[in-house]
Amino acid sequence: MFKRLMLIGLLAISGSAMLETEAGARVCVLRSSSGTCLIWSGSVECDIVANEGDVGSLSKHPEIECANEAPGLACIVCKNPGKKGNFSPGIQAVCTNISRTFSNSTSIHKENIQNGVVSAIVDTSPDLSHLNIYCPNTGWIVTDYVPCYVNPTITVMNDTGTLDQVTSECVLPACVNGTLGFDPATGKFDREQYRDVNDPTKACVPQ
Repeated sequence: MFKRLMLIGLLAISGSAMLETEAGARVCVLRSSSGTCLIWSGSVECDIVANEGDVGSLSKHPEIECANEAPGLACIVCKNPGKKGNFSPGIQAVCTNISRTFSNSTSIHKENIQNGVVSAIVDTSPDLSHLNIYCPNTGWIVTDYVPCYVNPTITVMNDTGTLDQVTSECVLPACVNGTLGFDPATGKFDREQYRDVNDPTKACVPQ
C-alpha cells in the first residue's frame, strides 16, 4: 500500500537551519516503503508526505500519530514573568532529570491532498506549565523544553488499525553536555538534529 511513502519525524522548533545533505538519502522503512525520518530538537513535529493512494481511502479515516518517551535528562528555559516579561536573572537554562511521555495525532483530510500528494503535520509537546516546578525560583515559567534523550514512535493508522510503525532511540549531544544554546528574545532553544544513541556520528532515523 505504501509504495512511495515519505514519513518525516521531526523534533523541531522554528528556525532557518537546513537539513544535512546526507539526511535526504536515509531510509525510514514503512512496510515496503522508503522515506526520510529526521529528529530535531524542540517540540516534536512529525511530517508525512505520501502519494494519495498510499494512505488508503479517506473513508477509512487515515491518521498519523507521534508518541515520544523522554526517559530522563532534559533542558528547559525559565523566564521571569514580570511586568516586562524579563528573563530570570542568573540561571536562564536548566538541565535536570525530567521524565515525560507525550503524543498527539492528526487525521488526513481532503485538504491535506494536493495533486495526488498527501501532506500532514503533527506537533507534540508536554504541557510546559507542568514543568515550572523545575525552575530555580517560584513564579518562573518554562518557555521551552528539550529532552536530551527521546524515543519517538511514529504510527500510521486508519479504521482497520495500525498500518505501520517506526521507532528509534535518539540523543542530542549538545543537550547532554550542556552546550545547547537558546535565543533570549524568544526563549526557544537552538534547532539541532538528534543523533543515533548507539552511534552519535549518525542521524537518528526511526525505522
